[in-house]
Amino acid sequence: MTKAIIFDIGGVLVKQIHQQLLKELSDKYNIGMNELENFEPGLFDNTMTGKITETEYFERIIKHFNLPVSVSDLNERATELTEPIKETWPIVEKLKGKYVLAVLSDMGKEWTKTREEKFKISEYFDYVVYSYEVGVRKPNVKIYKHLLNLMKIPASECIFIDDKQKNVDVARELGMKTILFENAEKLEQRLFAFGIKVG
Repeated sequence: MTKAIIFDIGGVLVKQIHQQLLKELSDKYNIGMNELENFEPGLFDNTMTGKITETEYFERIIKHFNLPVSVSDLNERATELTEPIKETWPIVEKLKGKYVLAVLSDMGKEWTKTREEKFKISEYFDYVVYSYEVGVRKPNVKIYKHLLNLMKIPASECIFIDDKQKNVDVARELGMKTILFENAEKLEQRLFAFGIKVG
């Protein structure tokens, strides 16, 4: 019996912005994507796990590559890129009230605020857990167990939805039913296969 359905945000509910933002910087300033991603090992992870802020993350990129942009420019562009995956939201709306709905997402504090303002995440979901709060990212098992402990629902009674295979694999190892997100239509089909009728 399924009691809880857990959603990732980036790539499931909201379009991924980080890679898109880096690609724009790469194209505009002729910097290799590999350089942008790896000039300071662990920098993005530290942002997602709350060790540094998104502002600090942008400051280090700007300083290292001597970019003629400001932190506010990059924050503004990140906000512009933050768009919903529109087809997924009706599924959430139809499931609300029928199951415990939760979010488990890798995200820094400042970007969390942006998404909450734009999408009112906390109004749709009963439990919301972000990596910056826990200090680790998926697929670290600690963040999954943190959410399970909050919900007080066994893993076997949860469905976990994510767009990354490595994150889905850990959820399955914990005993959850899992769905690798591709698009909303396939999500609805996979939910139905687990006995979840949307609508």
